[in-house]
Amino acid sequence: MPPEKLDNKASEEDTTTPEVHLWPEGETVTNGDLRAITDDQAEALLRDATCWSYILREPTGAICCWGQGARKECEDSAIDNAVLWALEAWPVSGMWHMRTWRFALWSPTGSSGRGQR
Repeated sequence: MPPEKLDNKASEEDTTTPEVHLWPEGETVTNGDLRAITDDQAEALLRDATCWSYILREPTGAICCWGQGARKECEDSAIDNAVLWALEAWPVSGMWHMRTWRFALWSPTGSSGRGQR
C-alpha cells in the first residue's frame, strides 16, 4: 500500500479540508487499520455540521482517502484519488472495476436526513 497516500494531504487544486484525521496525527497506520475502521466509525469521526464528509475504500476494503468539503468537491476528490491509487497500486490489474470500490458520503449534520452511502 503506498504510504504517501495515508497522510491525506490535499493537492493545490483540492479544496477539501486536509486537516481531517481518522487517527491521531503522528500515529503509524497499518493496512489492517485501514481495513478495520467501519463506515459508522468513520462517519462518527468525520461528520461535520457544515461540510459533506466522505471515505473511499479501495478493492481490498482499505480506506484510501477521506475528507470534507462541498458535495461536488468530495465526489471529485474521491474519483481523482481512486485513479491515482489504482495507477500506483495496480497499474495492470483488474482492480480498476468501479464495482470493487466503495464510496461513502455523509451530508452535513446541520442538514436534514442521514448521510448517503
